[in-house]
Amino acid sequence: MTLAELALLVFLGIDPGIVNIGLCAIRYDGHVLMRAVIKDDSKVRAGRLDPARLAAMTRRTQMAINAANLGRNIVCAIEEPFQFRGKKGGNSNSLKTYGVYTQLSQVFWHRVEERTARELIIVPPTSLKSFIGCKGDRSKEAVAALVKKRWGFTDKSNDIIDAYALARWAKQNFRRSDGRAVEGVRP
Repeated sequence: MTLAELALLVFLGIDPGIVNIGLCAIRYDGHVLMRAVIKDDSKVRAGRLDPARLAAMTRRTQMAINAANLGRNIVCAIEEPFQFRGKKGGNSNSLKTYGVYTQLSQVFWHRVEERTARELIIVPPTSLKSFIGCKGDRSKEAVAALVKKRWGFTDKSNDIIDAYALARWAKQNFRRSDGRAVEGVRP
């Protein structure tokens, strides 16, 4: 991969949720290309795991990404939902979020196979928090403050802040064909 090709890479972070999906894409140099929150505007009660609602949110997410015209050199990082197992066998919200995550990750695996995206990186939430600099169960406000301190990025939406951190994760963890990291290489 040449330095000119590195400059064409786009790093996309996706923060899946049962009500909102956060999206943020950055260029190789860290410039933000797009940010969006895909909101559930269905008439179905918020948080209900309905297959039609899931498909509609996935479709709207794809439309937002396509409308941003990010090209074919997308490296996508998507946060894997936290899998909490309580006394009754599981947290219903984590299972619902897992449904959104599964649909979106399948869409991106398909894009990688079709060569309309370069790579999909699955990021556990604990790894993302550690990457940001958080320890333990930090509030969304604390995460936002750490993202601002580390990269100077702010937004009103915590979903976009998480998606931005995921895009940064993608940039740092993507490997060129020669095995070297992209982070730190200047075109």
